[in-house]
Amino acid sequence: MPTRRELMERADARLRTRGGEEGALEASRCFLRAMLMGIDDGGAVPDDLVARVGEFLAIDHGELMGAAARPSTRPPPSSVMLQAVPGERLRRVLVLGRGDGGRVAMLDAVGRTMLVEEAELRAACLAPVAYDPRALRVLRLAGYATEGLGPRAVTVDDLTWADLVITVGGERDMWERFLPRSMPHQHEPIDDPIALTRGLSGEDDEHEAFRLALRVVERVLSALRPPRSSRLPVAPPSIRPSRSRISVAPPVADEEPRTRR
Repeated sequence: MPTRRELMERADARLRTRGGEEGALEASRCFLRAMLMGIDDGGAVPDDLVARVGEFLAIDHGELMGAAARPSTRPPPSSVMLQAVPGERLRRVLVLGRGDGGRVAMLDAVGRTMLVEEAELRAACLAPVAYDPRALRVLRLAGYATEGLGPRAVTVDDLTWADLVITVGGERDMWERFLPRSMPHQHEPIDDPIALTRGLSGEDDEHEAFRLALRVVERVLSALRPPRSSRLPVAPPSIRPSRSRISVAPPVADEEPRTRR
C-alpha cells in the first residue's frame, strides 16, 4: 500500500500533466487532502481509499502508477438552482460538513427558501450520512420543504464552483488545512443536535434540540441576505387626468348689506 505522501505526489503529478487553471488544481489538491484526512504523511493508505482517489481522478490503480489516463464519464454534480436575478451573478454558497445528518440537512432546506433571491446553494459532506428523520420533521413543522433533500458527497467541482464555503462540525483549523486559501470560508460551530439527544428518552426533549439548532441555522443564513431598505418607494405623480368628476358648488351671491334702522 502506498503512503499518503507517495499517493499525493503521484496524484499531483497526474493533475499537473492534465493542465488547467491553478485555482482548479489547488481545489483538486484540497479535495484529495480531505479524502485522506486522519492519515499521516508516512501512513499507509488503505486500498479502498486508493480506489477512491483513482475514482476521483477518473483512473484506476494502474494510472496512479503511470498508466495512460482515460476520460471521465461521470456527470457533473447537480445543484439547487434557486432564483436568478436578471443581469446579476448569483452568489454560490457551499454548505460543507464531515458526516452530518442534522445541521447540514437544516442548512440545505432553510437555504433553499431563505436565500431564494440571493444565492445558489449546494450542500455536501466529506462522508455523507442519511439525513436524520427528526431534523426533517422539525423542518416540515417549521414550514420548510424537505422534498428532494438528501446526503451528497463533496466533489472537486463543488470547491471550484463555490464563492463561499460554510462549514459545520469540527474546528476551523481542520477545515482550513484543505480548503483553498483564496476561498472565502465561514465556519459555524453549531451544536450538533444528534449528539445532544444521545441519552435522552423523551421525544419532546429530542425534538427540542433540533428546534434550537434550526433557530441558529436561520440566524446564520439570514446574515447572508443583503439589508433591505425599510423605506417604501414613492410613486411618481400621475400626469393623467382623473376620471372622477368633481362637483363644484355654484358661487353664492353676496348678501345685501343690512341697513340700520
